[in-house]
Amino acid sequence: MATDGIFWTEIYVFFTDRVPGLTVARAMPARDDAPASVVGVDIRLDTLSPFLATLRIWQSGKAMILDRAGRLVAFPDADRTIRQDGEVLIPVRHDQPQDPVLTRAFDMLRLEGPGRRMRTIGTEHHLVVSTPLDAVLGRDWVLMLVVPEADLVRFVGRSSRIALAAGSLVALLALLLATLLIHECRRADARTSDLDGNRRDTHDEIAALAFLATDPEAADPQSSRGLQRIREMIARAVSARRVGVWRFAANRRSLIADDVFDTATALHTAAVRLTAETVGEDCALLAAGQVEVDALQPNQHFSALSHQYLAANGTRHLLSVPLRLAGKTVALL
Repeated sequence: MATDGIFWTEIYVFFTDRVPGLTVARAMPARDDAPASVVGVDIRLDTLSPFLATLRIWQSGKAMILDRAGRLVAFPDADRTIRQDGEVLIPVRHDQPQDPVLTRAFDMLRLEGPGRRMRTIGTEHHLVVSTPLDAVLGRDWVLMLVVPEADLVRFVGRSSRIALAAGSLVALLALLLATLLIHECRRADARTSDLDGNRRDTHDEIAALAFLATDPEAADPQSSRGLQRIREMIARAVSARRVGVWRFAANRRSLIADDVFDTATALHTAAVRLTAETVGEDCALLAAGQVEVDALQPNQHFSALSHQYLAANGTRHLLSVPLRLAGKTVALL
């Protein structure tokens, strides 16, 4: 909550998935309609270890990613990146896998900084290449390659090839991490959009209920203004262009709207009529249940309605909901 901008956690083990990862979060300030909050995205790191395991670095070389505190972010053997500590799982430090080569390589990194060096570890010579990933990922991580010298003597021009391999590996890892981050950020954006939509829907519902509960005209069936305001409320709540209540004529082959509200002009149109000659048998189909009609994809059952009413009014989409009384459709919304 106190961070101005993006906040990154340290690496930790997710409680539910039991895999290493980190969380990126951002504080959202309080607004008139919402309290202060934090939006967070969990990023799993367990996909990096299998990726490193697929890399062939000469005969027996290893690639790994560590943070500057010495915790293993990714290792070819994914099970070695976490360990049991009592009843919880925690990330493994570089000296905890009991690997003298890994421990010595990281100690050299802390003392001498990143770079490419040939060092004697135990009884063998090893090439240790370490590259910081700060500029690529914005995280204080280091990519480290450890290759026994015996693997290197088989290749001519090993220095240039190692530099190329290290650079290519950094690019591949950066691409993988960037893909993961983009995927998670898109999911977060979609969730935020859904939350905003739900918030707007809830606000419209509350406003509609408040109007019905407090406006005396809305409860008076004899008040034409009350019915007009109800139509206005429905139109705004569902973002419709026009809303009208159409009642059936005595022959039930014609529809009459005493009032239609148009949100674009904020005007009410009275005494609109759709006759049997205009829409044919569409009235009976509309009375049977909820109907959706798209003027750009006309349904053969509603061709007359699409042509005579929708197209004539510049309307693309119609949603018709029957209003029933004692099991009988008496009007259409």
